Amino acid sequence: MVISKEDVEIYLCEVKRLILEDRYIVAHREKNELLVYEYVLTEHMMKEILLDLNVEDFSQAVNNKKEEYKEEVLFIFGKEVRLVPRFGVDEDTVELYIKFNKLDKHFLIVVSIHKQEYPMEYMFK
Repeated sequence: MVISKEDVEIYLCEVKRLILEDRYIVAHREKNELLVYEYVLTEHMMKEILLDLNVEDFSQAVNNKKEEYKEEVLFIFGKEVRLVPRFGVDEDTVELYIKFNKLDKHFLIVVSIHKQEYPMEYMFK
């Protein structure tokens, strides 16, 4: 799949609009919930992380693996953030894996927002 820098800029503008309009959800997945358990991370802080994404954070776009949704394209980003461990004192640098599923121009699902499990490559860095 060929994705240009302009494609990602347009996508991020739409994503940020949906976030600002509160037309999104974060999927209730174990990895996502583990991030909130391990770190002091409020809904507002998570929203700020998502709104701070830029084109350089883009990694790749992939088709949805679920057969019934195979026409959907998921955009994957990575972001380095500083978070305070829930059971610690000093901030940690955490590399996040963030995956979006934008349903038309009306709603956004944050499929993944958790610690990266492997090093990511970035298309525009």
